[in-house]
Amino acid sequence: MPTYVPFAGVKPDLPFGDNLLPGFYGYPADPAAAVTGKPGEGAGKVDILVNTFTPVPPAPGSNKYWQALNERVGAELAFNIVPDADYGIKLSTTLTGGDLPDLVMLQSWTPNLPAVLKAKFADLTPYLSGDAVKEYPFLANIPEFSWRPMVANGGIYGLPTPRAGIGNVMFTRDDLIAQRSLNPAPKSFEEFVELCEGLTDAKAGRWALGDTGVGGGGALMFALTMAGAPNGWAVKGGKFTNAVETDSYTPTPRTAPISARIRAASTSAPSTCPRATTRTASSGSPGRS
Repeated sequence: MPTYVPFAGVKPDLPFGDNLLPGFYGYPADPAAAVTGKPGEGAGKVDILVNTFTPVPPAPGSNKYWQALNERVGAELAFNIVPDADYGIKLSTTLTGGDLPDLVMLQSWTPNLPAVLKAKFADLTPYLSGDAVKEYPFLANIPEFSWRPMVANGGIYGLPTPRAGIGNVMFTRDDLIAQRSLNPAPKSFEEFVELCEGLTDAKAGRWALGDTGVGGGGALMFALTMAGAPNGWAVKGGKFTNAVETDSYTPTPRTAPISARIRAASTSAPSTCPRATTRTASSGSPGRS
């Protein structure tokens, strides 16, 4: 793994912690320069394939931001920006064709990813592993947990997007919770179940959990992690264990009644009635470049 060397030019308001990035209450009043000169000077044209979850921006000819970026970098950043819904097909076609751009955003669920990386992409290990990364201070500033998904076949094959580690996140309808004078911040599994029951009106077709997420994210994994299950996978002593293999998936005299109450407050079918809903931001690997 690359050696982690925090950048000392800016002092964060919130310190770095386990699976957390340094935090700031606002943009630094006197930001430190990342580099001197133009980092892409002499690179010429750099072809880049990426996806986007927002509308595709205008082309460089009518995009002043893109023009300014190229000017400051000192190279022509030729982004091929593809809507995420179409990215899988575009990526598959590009990989099959063999004429790859200089940089590619690879999703962690790309089929046969280790084999694809070994066959199609450069191994960056000699340049980034251990103290070698110190030649690039702002890559050395990326914590180790962000680098882990970049490792395959015993080597480093990508550059991560630095993000804090995340788990399941539940969004609630605070207006409905307030209407029923319920506790908006349950601190235990039992209190969470009580909140779900208070929001549920089966006769009116109104359910606390609009997406149980069986087979994916949603309330199921949220509840399972409260019962002690790992967020997808657990690693102990070098052995991987899937959540479905743990005792948290096995009904017990204590959990069976709670599970029944959760099911009674859940529906996987769409409803036109107002309800508290849940969506999850599941943990996953950042894109690869």
